[in-house]
Amino acid sequence: MEKIQRLQKAKLYLEMLACSMDPTNQEFIESEVLQKKEIKDMLKYVSTVLEELIGNNGEVIKVIKPINFQASKINKQAIVLSNAPIQLSALMARINKQVDTKTMQKLGVSKVSKWLVEQGYLVNEKVSIIKEVSQLTITDNSESFGIVIDNKVDEKTGEIKPCVLLTRKAQEFIVDNLENILDEENSNDKQKDVSTSTNCSMRGQLWSKDEEDKLVSEYIEQKLSISEIAKLHNRNNGGISARLKKLGLIE
Repeated sequence: MEKIQRLQKAKLYLEMLACSMDPTNQEFIESEVLQKKEIKDMLKYVSTVLEELIGNNGEVIKVIKPINFQASKINKQAIVLSNAPIQLSALMARINKQVDTKTMQKLGVSKVSKWLVEQGYLVNEKVSIIKEVSQLTITDNSESFGIVIDNKVDEKTGEIKPCVLLTRKAQEFIVDNLENILDEENSNDKQKDVSTSTNCSMRGQLWSKDEEDKLVSEYIEQKLSISEIAKLHNRNNGGISARLKKLGLIE
């Protein structure tokens, strides 16, 4: 018997059992079990599942969970940047337009803002409104990075609030560094990092002049890898790569 025909027959049998009927002779079955609502509902539910399976020609549809956002899998050149300063959420919306949500999750604002704080371009500042909350504001490094702050009118309350904005320079830098923000390394580096349990206690801390000088010596003179340097500085690979780029040592 064909696969579809067997599925159709199985569906019919379930529906008849849900009605307390013997599928083989269409006679009523006096059974307390089949009279229970829970049993009837379950038989009907399985029947609807079979109906969907029949509608898909008997093939089981495999549901694939979208992977986490990966910068390497999107077309950065297709991201439309703004010449006027925009908020971080607006930049994320432009980046996420390149995401196929069936296969990959969108990039969240918190991921990028956390990286900006770690690199010293923004800082979480405690402010008291009705209660104390954290809000992002600029640092001494913000201007060179292309982050500015301006007043914005809250559409709901009409209140004027300070707002962190990204100039085109900052937008371009973030897009160029998406791999570093997400700490995307090759699989070997990832396995190595996991196995050695690198201490990242300095992650998010501002870089001192002495630490930068040490970084330059390790990378240029000692020819250490980024993973090796990360261990020495108690930082992650993405933070080391970002600092090397800022110093003009790598592209």
